[in-house]
Amino acid sequence: MTDDLVKRLRDKVEASRIYDDDEEILDEAAHHIETLEYVMKDDAKWLAAYHKWCEMNGCAPSSSDLIAARKTLEGEDE
Repeated sequence: MTDDLVKRLRDKVEASRIYDDDEEILDEAAHHIETLEYVMKDDAKWLAAYHKWCEMNGCAPSSSDLIAARKTLEGEDE
């Protein structure tokens, strides 16, 4: 859904060369959405790693445990 929104914003930027202010705002909005998506996906990976650790060990992980669990999950996704 947001990929479509980013594409529409980028298309609008290409189509609206007359209004430089609008172009800058639309481009900034598209960039902001892409940044938020990246952070959201990264957060989801950390949450999945946290859940995996808790599931495997029955307790909350340390930060090093969480990093190891995330690496394990990323290996499973590839």
